[in-house]
Amino acid sequence: MAYTLSGHKGGYVRFMPFEGTVTKEREQYSGRVTQYPVESGADINDHMLIDPRKLTIDGAVCNGLADVYALRAMHENREICVYVGRTMQDGMVITSLNFDYTSQNKYGASFSATLQHIQITSAEYVQTGAYPMSLQDKGKGAGKTTQNKGQQTIKITDKTVSDHLVAKTQPSLFDRTSGAYNGLTL
Repeated sequence: MAYTLSGHKGGYVRFMPFEGTVTKEREQYSGRVTQYPVESGADINDHMLIDPRKLTIDGAVCNGLADVYALRAMHENREICVYVGRTMQDGMVITSLNFDYTSQNKYGASFSATLQHIQITSAEYVQTGAYPMSLQDKGKGAGKTTQNKGQQTIKITDKTVSDHLVAKTQPSLFDRTSGAYNGLTL
């Protein structure tokens, strides 16, 4: 059976007979129970938080150090990996990677890699102004129209103030066209 670990940036390791093998796969599913202390009596435990699943694979590579360098590159580049073996796991990143170099494996190394599932999310984009918000927007209003009166002069205790009605040119958060807001640009 061939085992593969491939990444989204191009990293790829295939464990085949006489080149390398996976000797053990260990899946871990865990969670934490919330605990809220109360003044008297027992703690309140009313919810469980699921931790991300983990997969630990142990094995050996014996066709030189190319696979060792490929595994290290996948870890250092933070590649999102897909593992196919006895189990199939996707959306995983290598969080821990250990190599043992011994005389028993002269042209390779034994390894242990821990992979953890990641969940990728993004902000949802909703176009504003697509639906009418009132009866006037639908054209069913009372028929009132407004007119721009232009520049107005206001007299306040013998002083005249000219109020220039200038439209703001800065876009608001609701005017953006991109799907995400990074805090710097729109």
